[in-house]
Amino acid sequence: MAQPPDPDLEREHSKFRSDVEAVRRYGEIHADEFVEELFENEPHIRLVVLMVGDRLAEHEAALRELVQHPKQLEVQRTPFPKSQLEEIRRELNTTAKNRPGAFLQWGIGRGRVTVQLAADQEGLAASFHRRLGMPSNSALVCFRTRQSLTLITGRRVRQLSHRLRCRCCP
Repeated sequence: MAQPPDPDLEREHSKFRSDVEAVRRYGEIHADEFVEELFENEPHIRLVVLMVGDRLAEHEAALRELVQHPKQLEVQRTPFPKSQLEEIRRELNTTAKNRPGAFLQWGIGRGRVTVQLAADQEGLAASFHRRLGMPSNSALVCFRTRQSLTLITGRRVRQLSHRLRCRCCP
């Protein structure tokens, strides 16, 4: 039997437009704890709000009162506040300018940092391990392929466990 077609995600996401606006306004009021909002489409479409701190239940209750689709809202904890992610972004930009060819790509999204370095940059990877000031409840994982090293912060690193760990990982 044929599988039904996937829903038109753009149309489905547009249903959440007012919810996204409400979440962003709430995030402006709680700027020290709000990190970002995003969509997750599996196993069902929902609006996910990433927050730091110990007041997740309080934020979730308040947000559910503000949105039109409270059953499709999920609040998740993330280890890095937005201010720290921006600080890491600035450091990465500066380091990349000073080390041409060392970085293949880097980005900040979904409440975490991903850095892909050239394979010969184990020393730079080790320095990021030391300098990022990781919260105790998060992880910095470094994966090595023949072409690159990839550093990922945060808790969602299990999907990549099939890659080889490099020597700079603790």
